[in-house]
Amino acid sequence: MDATKKYIKEYYDKNAEHWSSTKLNSFFHEIPFRKFVAMLPTESRVLDIGCAHGVHLPLFFGIGEHLRYTGIDISEEMVKLGKSRYPSVDLSVADIATYEPEEKFDAFWAAAILMHIPPDQVQDVFKHIELIMKPGAIGYLTLPVERMEPKSEEDQRHFTLYTKEEFVLLATELGWEIVISDKIVTKANFNWNWYIVKLPT
Repeated sequence: MDATKKYIKEYYDKNAEHWSSTKLNSFFHEIPFRKFVAMLPTESRVLDIGCAHGVHLPLFFGIGEHLRYTGIDISEEMVKLGKSRYPSVDLSVADIATYEPEEKFDAFWAAAILMHIPPDQVQDVFKHIELIMKPGAIGYLTLPVERMEPKSEEDQRHFTLYTKEEFVLLATELGWEIVISDKIVTKANFNWNWYIVKLPT
């Protein structure tokens, strides 16, 4: 595990309790989630990449109840909290860069997670995501245009920032079709973009 990934894991392990008690609003993503699930047939298998403590499970239990959910996260403490809240849900500790499921997925959900991948690893990680998906899989991801808070002694997490034009270029290089995209502006007025993508068939 490289230093960047190790720090990210340790940061979320250390701050799992705080994050699980403050990051509770899965319905922040409700509008794009409705568009995402509308593209997926009943019983589609969806991988939640960076599931944390199960922050988006209320969306999957409600609007996405027709889907088959699996969540993975690199943080053991986050997954432990998720399992304590949702003991019947398929949650496990795994690194998306090396994760090898028994069966391929129909879709992936990656809200506020892939920005932690350094630029020199992005192509490889995205190609691995494609490898564990079925042809033509649907994906949802959010990427920040700016870092929400400056680096500090307590928070040295890596963020790869993307303008819409930069992500369009990356998606084009990968052969991923951007089906829909839009902006998310947080309460603190920080800008993110969300994308629904279709992988090559």
